[in-house]
Amino acid sequence: NGNFDIYSPNAFMKNTCDPKWTRMEWPCRGTKDTCTMKDDFVKEGKPHDKCCWRYSFRWHLEEAKRTNGFMIQIVDLEGQPEYIEDKKLDYALGKGQEIETVLAHSVGTKIFRIYRPRGSTAFMGQYILDFQSTHIDTLVNSIKKWIAGTREDMEDCEIFTE
Repeated sequence: NGNFDIYSPNAFMKNTCDPKWTRMEWPCRGTKDTCTMKDDFVKEGKPHDKCCWRYSFRWHLEEAKRTNGFMIQIVDLEGQPEYIEDKKLDYALGKGQEIETVLAHSVGTKIFRIYRPRGSTAFMGQYILDFQSTHIDTLVNSIKKWIAGTREDMEDCEIFTE
């Protein structure tokens, strides 16, 4: 129907069972069996602010899968934002994004990954020049094409903005 629920994980406070938050080697994969938080109420049912972020993220991925949804992942340039115009910088997922990717693959949720344009600049750590309408159009068209198909292609869709 073209209507989707949006979940932005950074908009909510969460907890973690990983003392360092984003270690790939930490066993938690957002399930009751893998999360090491002591209380079961933080790894059951709809997520809340006391839940492990991995549990919360996985729960939302499962909801997306159940409703034929998908995940959009934004990839930034590696390095400090004030040096973003350095053409030598390369793209890299953050440590949390690497875990989110593993979770999405394990759930079977489609990922549309869009790369932040080179030349984006930052002011006090916040990007002030971001995606242009043509970049968003490319993302939207990729999503529409997937929706119009059989939705069986679960390979990550990489969208470069250059």
